[in-house]
Amino acid sequence: MKIVLFCNNHEQYTFFRRCMSGLNTQGCDGIFLSHRLSVAIRARNHGFKVRLLSGKYYAGDGKLASDANIAFEVRQGLLTLSEAR
Repeated sequence: MKIVLFCNNHEQYTFFRRCMSGLNTQGCDGIFLSHRLSVAIRARNHGFKVRLLSGKYYAGDGKLASDANIAFEVRQGLLTLSEAR
């Protein structure tokens, strides 16, 4: 089974790294996605597959109010932009 893990910060990476250690023993394979170079380098140094994300549509730095217009719920019409903010 393949697992994709998105990490915004080092705390999330540390949590998912511990999870992957256990899942690897069960035969699961994972890949880490991050828009932060430091997280990607850290994951690569620990031997994980890593993809560094770039561009406009990443969930960066917890800027929920400014990134609300690209939120899934807004794009699907489930929430208005003001409700998401």
